Amino acid sequence: STRARRVSVTSDVVLAHAGALEGKPGVVLVVGTGVAALAIEADGTLRTADGWGPWLGDEGGGAWIGAAGLRAAL
Repeated sequence: STRARRVSVTSDVVLAHAGALEGKPGVVLVVGTGVAALAIEADGTLRTADGWGPWLGDEGGGAWIGAAGLRAAL
């Protein structure tokens, strides 16, 4: 077995930003079943939007669209 010296738990939007922009300033929007956005400004300021899951947010994501469709049909 491998013994990890350090473990981090984070969201997919943090990983997407790191992979796409390597920590440099910019914005990443993750849209699928859920929705989340992360921006890092030139001065290092970090901003996030949504990413709270289907019960508290994710407006515009697949789960939200499906639920809105069901509500309209019922």
